[in-house]
Formats: sequence, C-alpha cells, structure tokens
Amino acid sequence: MKKILLINPKAGFARFRFNEPLVLGVLAALTPDTYEIEFVDENFEPFTYRDCDLVALTSSTSSINRAYSIARQYNENGIPSIIGGIHVSYLPEEATQYTTSVVVGDAEGVWKTILNDFENNTLKKTYKNLDNNNRFIVAPDRSMFKKYPYGTASIETSRGCPYACDYCSIHSLYKHRRFERPVEDIVNDLKTIDKKVVFFTDDNFLGNFQDKDRIKTILKALSKFNKKWAAFCTIEIIKHPDLLELFKETGCVILYIGIETDKIDTLISIKKSVNKRVFDNYSLEDCLKIIHSYSIAVMGFLIFGFDSDQSIEEMHSRLKKTNESGIDWIVIFLLTPIPGSPIFHTLRDENRIIENNYPEDWAKYDFTRAVFKPKNVEPADLNEFFVTTNDYYFNKKQTRRRFFRTLKETKSVKHTFYLYIWVINNWSNVRKYWFMRVFNVLVKIFMR
Repeated sequence: MKKILLINPKAGFARFRFNEPLVLGVLAALTPDTYEIEFVDENFEPFTYRDCDLVALTSSTSSINRAYSIARQYNENGIPSIIGGIHVSYLPEEATQYTTSVVVGDAEGVWKTILNDFENNTLKKTYKNLDNNNRFIVAPDRSMFKKYPYGTASIETSRGCPYACDYCSIHSLYKHRRFERPVEDIVNDLKTIDKKVVFFTDDNFLGNFQDKDRIKTILKALSKFNKKWAAFCTIEIIKHPDLLELFKETGCVILYIGIETDKIDTLISIKKSVNKRVFDNYSLEDCLKIIHSYSIAVMGFLIFGFDSDQSIEEMHSRLKKTNESGIDWIVIFLLTPIPGSPIFHTLRDENRIIENNYPEDWAKYDFTRAVFKPKNVEPADLNEFFVTTNDYYFNKKQTRRRFFRTLKETKSVKHTFYLYIWVINNWSNVRKYWFMRVFNVLVKIFMR
C-alpha cells in the first residue's frame, strides 16, 4: 500500500492550534482507501523526515519557505511533492522550482487527477482549478484531526468574499465571488463533529447579508447539536439584530471582526466600504456595546502602517482608543503586501517594497514586520511600534483588565473562557499568567 504524507508547515514563531487545517482533511477524504495516510501538523510537533511515496503540503506566505524546505528533502530522495494554498496559487512559477507539482486554486477538482498521474508517473508541474463552474466544497475526514488537541472543529460553509479590500488577496483569487456549500451537506458535516466548539472558517461567514435565510437555516441546524461556535464577520452585523439574536440563541461565543481602523479616509483608500458604512454613523464603542448585549465577545483585528497613518504617535493614539472602546481582544498587524493583493501590486510598482529577496524574504511577511516603506514613518520605527505595543497590550495587567471586562460585558463565564482558549493557544505569555491558570482550573472543575 502506497503512503501519502500530509503536512501543515509551521509559520515562524506563531502556533495555530485553535482550528483544524481543513484542506488536508479534505485531501484525506478524497483519497481512496488503497492509500495509507499520515498527517503532521508542525504547530504541535516539529516535522522529521519519514518514509512515504507522495507528499502534499498546504502553505501561507509566511510558512512557504518551510514548505519548500520540506518538499526539497523529498524531491532529493525521488519522492514527488505537491503543494497548494493561496501563496502558490498566485506564484506557481516560483513554487515549481521547489516542488514537483503546484495546485492553483482549490484541491477538490484536481486531487483525483493528481493521484492518477502519480500512479502513472506523469505528474504535471501545475494543476489549475480556478474555473467558477462546478465549484464544490468537500467535507473533511475528521478522524485525521484526532491526532492533535485542536481547540475547535473547523467547518466551511462558503469560499471567497464579495468585498475588495486593498490588503486582501482572497477576492482576486475567487474573482470577487463567494461560492456557497449546499446546506444539506453542511448539516451532514456537522453530524460528524464531536468537539464542543465549531469554528466557521469562511473568509466571510455572512457574505454581504444578501442571503440571511441561508445563514439562519445553518444556525438553526447547528443548534440541534448543542454546540458553541465562532466565525469571521464584518462590523455591519450590528445592523442586523435578528441575526445577533439568533447568534445568541444558537451559541455564538466569539466574532472575529476586521476593524483595521476607524479612520474614514483610510477606509475609503483601502476600499473597506463595509466598515465605512458603519463608522459613518456609529463609533466602535457603540458597535461593541450592541454586540456585547447579545453576550458575544469580539476579537478585533487592527492594521497599522497605512499611508494615511501620519505618525507613530497617531498610531499609538488610535490603538489606545481602540483598547479603551471595550473590545475583548486585539490582534495587532502591520500592513503587509501579500502576493495577489492590490496593495502588493501598488507598492511593488512604486518600488517601495524593501524586503524583496524572494523566496527567502517571504518569511518576513507574517504581519509583524515592516516589509515596505510607508509614506510617513520609517520601517524601523514601525517595527519598534509593533514590539512596544505587543509588550504593553498583552502584558499581565492589560490582559487581566480585558479578561474581567469581557466577563462584565458579556455576562458569560463560558464565553469568556472560550475567548481565552483561543488567546492562550496563540499568546504563550498569556498562558503563563497566574490568573489564567486559576481560571482554567476552575473551568475544568465547574464547566465539564
């Protein structure tokens, strides 16, 4: 029996242990029983070379060098390697220098062909699945994920995003469209989940709110399984109290919201129209109060380094304002021109990208370092800003403050717990704080 090795390479210092890497579960589900499958997630264990007949990897930009390194080891031993993911979908010519074959787009439509070509020793350099016709989303083989203690079970109900934010590469790959998975298939997938928390991995779980009835059907089906859930969402959810009420009733614990900035001129320049529509009439504090009234915590994502950011002092002021708005947790990113995003092409054409020794420099594209020259600040100063703010906003005092604030605002111990399960899986320093250790012990005793 031939063996396929599925690998999720680690990206830099970060460890993503909260949700399962769905694409590798999908490959397992599409693979005939005539193959043996082994799965390795470097977020839990470092990869060591092991025998196999075929290697398949998925990778983001920040983990691409690690993926290339692993693939090279197998290619040097005559073992073919396949790589997919959004990075190589935009840069297949680069990837083919380090791997046997590259999947451009989704794996579902080409995996069977890849295995047939592998059996016949006729693997092609590139397999493309970008045709908008007959797109489908396959349920993963969830038995594979039992190997590691993921915080949630991942599930996908759609793919793509209807918006066109300058810093994002998703919409270009999917041609500004969002492809929806049949509700019946989603419900059948939910039946296979044995974890207490479900994470909807959709790029935008609600799309542009044009099909609210579909979302309601999915959530009402989910409620029958007595699960808690979390998802990516836009701030525009505050305009839909009917959905927020349903979120509360069906067990929503966290909404991950791309706030980016509350500066209207920046939102216009980066084409974040959905946020502009909200912040024209509501403050961030108002938005959070609305969401908290439904006992839902908010994980907010902020970006710094826009051309409209006038100074480091202004960025500090913006971050302080956000922290005092009542937000439950902040994720601080530096603007990063990911391949395929409009901002990448703009900065490249303006010769402002300073970390451009590819592929080596892709490791620096992890949203924590300045890889281009902003208009109004120096890259070194932006880097110092990131280090300083992370040291301060995620220290013991600030973490404790937000922890108790979430308890107060959501009025839910459970929801606070689930939020901090995500946090401690991604911030190792928070995991060490004494009050987090005490809280986790109490939860294990009283919330089994």
